[in-house]
Amino acid sequence: MNAEVGDVADAAESGLWSQRRMLMLTRFGVLGVCAASICIALFLGLWGGNSVLAQVQDAIGKVATASYTVTHTTGEHQELTWTVKVLGGGLCRVEQPNGIYLIFDVKGKRIMEVDPHESKVRITQNVPVPRNFDVISTLSNVKALAVERQPMLPNREIDGKNATGIIIEENGVQFDVWIDPATHLPLEMRRRGTPNRENASPVAETWSDFHFDEPLDKSLFAFEVPRGFAVDTRQSPEPAKRNTPSYGFGPEGRKTKAPSPTLHDN
Repeated sequence: MNAEVGDVADAAESGLWSQRRMLMLTRFGVLGVCAASICIALFLGLWGGNSVLAQVQDAIGKVATASYTVTHTTGEHQELTWTVKVLGGGLCRVEQPNGIYLIFDVKGKRIMEVDPHESKVRITQNVPVPRNFDVISTLSNVKALAVERQPMLPNREIDGKNATGIIIEENGVQFDVWIDPATHLPLEMRRRGTPNRENASPVAETWSDFHFDEPLDKSLFAFEVPRGFAVDTRQSPEPAKRNTPSYGFGPEGRKTKAPSPTLHDN
């Protein structure tokens, strides 16, 4: 898919990036800057039909900004929460509770990670980014990404709205999704599963608190190094030079090393 950046993990094997933060990065690439492919599967699976697709494409095609929260738990480890902000079709900011933040420049194929505590910045350049990385660019080709209808989930009341529930899959990972039937936008998404690797712990993720088209400060997405910070600039390795374990994701089938490969449902 686009939930979840293809080759970021190999470009950041040391320094600031811990395993759990690598999980965030790889899942962020899978989820997409704003959960692009998941939204598509959701919309197409629930409604179908050219007239409804046109309605959805028109509504989401007008979205200029998006933000949401990702809550992640692996086994018995402490719950992690990240805040994701999206500006336009190519800029994204991920904020961690420890103050570290990352800026994704999709069109520029680069990522900047800023650690205010250590006054350090890591810039990874020439990062191969899937074509359908963000929701706006993905929905421009929405009809070509039609999926089969998924079983319905019981409706839930979320934020005072009678949200429609459905089950969707992305590369074998099952998601429970609840949407606002009035706007065709997601209200909450959940996934649970176990990575396909030895002694892997169960993983649970919830995406919630979605906000669309709310004003976002453009300076939050500026690809600028804070004054006085040390900078480490790296190039993403060529695919042929990688010999690490990988897993596929997204319509382009890109590969990336990660502590949380493709999941199978429990």
